[in-house]
Amino acid sequence: MLRGRAHLVHHVQVADSPGRNEPGTGTIDWPATLGKLRALGYDGPLGLEYKPTLPASESLAKAREGLGL
Repeated sequence: MLRGRAHLVHHVQVADSPGRNEPGTGTIDWPATLGKLRALGYDGPLGLEYKPTLPASESLAKAREGLGL
């Protein structure tokens, strides 16, 4: 669906499902998803659009881990 169009994507928002919590707490395989986006040429920013369930520093660490960063 994005093949040949990744140049049109300028920002990707991330939150897991269900619940819109930290990446890595739900059912989305974020490392695979981000890998596909990178393979299509996306190298732009990721916006953390999730509802934290942990204190800030722990939540960010969980998000990085869940995203495979």
